[in-house]
Amino acid sequence: MATTTTSTGFPDATNTGVPAGVTLSPSGSLTVTKAGTVISGLDIKGTVYINAPNVTIENCKITGSTDTGVVNIASGVTGATVKNCTISGTGANNDGSHGINGQGTFIGNNISGVENGMNITGASTIQDNYIHNLKASGSPHYDGIQIDGGESNVSISHNTVINDFGQTSAVMIDNYFGPISNIKVDNNLLSGGGYTVYSDAQFSGGSISGVSFTNNHMGSGQWGVTDFNANSPTYTGNVNDGASLIKTLNTSANVGSTSTTTTGSTTTTGSTGSTTTTGSGGTTTGSTGGATTTAGGGTTTDGSTTTTTSHTHGGSHHHGTTATTATTSPTTHASTTVTSAADTTGATAATPTKTDATTTKPAAATTAASTTDTTTSDASGHHVEVTGAHAHGHQALIKGVADAGAHVSLYDGAAQVGTATADASGHWTFKSSSLSDAVHTFTAKEVDSAGHVASASSGAAIVGSSGANTLTGTAGNDVFVGNGHPDTFVFAQNFGHDVIKDFHASGANHDTIQLSTSAFADFNTVLSHAQQVGHDVVISSGADSLTLKHTHVGALNAQDFHFA
Repeated sequence: MATTTTSTGFPDATNTGVPAGVTLSPSGSLTVTKAGTVISGLDIKGTVYINAPNVTIENCKITGSTDTGVVNIASGVTGATVKNCTISGTGANNDGSHGINGQGTFIGNNISGVENGMNITGASTIQDNYIHNLKASGSPHYDGIQIDGGESNVSISHNTVINDFGQTSAVMIDNYFGPISNIKVDNNLLSGGGYTVYSDAQFSGGSISGVSFTNNHMGSGQWGVTDFNANSPTYTGNVNDGASLIKTLNTSANVGSTSTTTTGSTTTTGSTGSTTTTGSGGTTTGSTGGATTTAGGGTTTDGSTTTTTSHTHGGSHHHGTTATTATTSPTTHASTTVTSAADTTGATAATPTKTDATTTKPAAATTAASTTDTTTSDASGHHVEVTGAHAHGHQALIKGVADAGAHVSLYDGAAQVGTATADASGHWTFKSSSLSDAVHTFTAKEVDSAGHVASASSGAAIVGSSGANTLTGTAGNDVFVGNGHPDTFVFAQNFGHDVIKDFHASGANHDTIQLSTSAFADFNTVLSHAQQVGHDVVISSGADSLTLKHTHVGALNAQDFHFA
């Protein structure tokens, strides 16, 4: 009767990624279209697109600069497995990037150099991964594992997730794009961010239920360990020893638990770690060459020019969020959930609901959030948008997008409080001075070289009845709601910055977009000007842009477009 005993610590560089001894063959970007394909042993310089079910990517090194995912699993594709891969972004030209983007089984991967380690879009198993050294260009809002709504049945177990930045999270769970249910976060080593973990139901996507954080080892973020808003997840068995455990990573001290295996059975002892055994082998199939087409065109995101001090995560993956009221005041926060309520004076009163540590830090502000899809522009198409805001004690950090090199003026109510200058990619950041204990509503306005504020151009909210509508845009910045399918959306030349909020791509009752042939000759031209921006598709041509909310570029086909 054979017996083996092994010790396994938390995931780090020594026990994740491509196993030692694996010989890698060079490859460019891959697009996988055959169900059941297995790809192994490649050194991929580029992006992997999984467009078919039950595809496995294993024992590969994948290095790519992308504003979506280094590994992208198409919307609706199930059965994908990514295991024992070393996945790296370049840290440049990758604003909004994810190491893995999609749903599936993700085991034993070493992920770094991206904005978000994983962006999860459906039922998934996430186990034994090492997510660390996040890095992205532009104005990133870092999340180790990001679940932005519309997901259920996700298991996150025995991963190491480290966010070295003092904002956003190691694990983000929110209802921005839809309801959340049955998310299990168990026996992980989690550290960093603004708060280490979020369960945030303050958005309008639906309810959050069945979320649990159990037996995790926590290292505090800048403001604390937990931020739970408008929901009450299970939080038991967690200990705040993450900082000390992180020091043992990549050393012999990272021993974790002891596993004893006798004739196929496993017995586990010890206080940390787990006994999961993974492996791979067999025949490798799949393409080793080829390349993908990277969509061109500019990036335009919907948003608003008014925001407030808020600890709302916001940022490149949360466009369109505006807040109407917020407060900033110092309160005692001891790695707890803090519930704040504004009184008639705008001050806040905080009540700790759980104490896990003794550290005292200022709490972030609360906010009442709503969503809009408006952009301030002048007749020349200049624009300024707020993409996220954070309250840090008595200061507000506000980020947004404008024209490259534009000057942005910031107002607190009617009073101008400062200016910012957009970089070459259009991103700008403003940090306020110390704020009083009151409600602070900020407005961002782009000004020209003469100091004139850009005036708002004309635009419309174009809403259809219950299906089979023909909706025609104006020359301004329009927001379309078809209210049923199939609908036809008509755009002339120079249509501005427009948004379709409920576009239905491909399949039965698909919607149709009619474009001018002077701007787009055919469907291939559209694809060459389209790119994935978070959960949306943005199609750009010159000063015009069309944003298709909650749409994946891989779902578009020629039948969705008409040219006249």
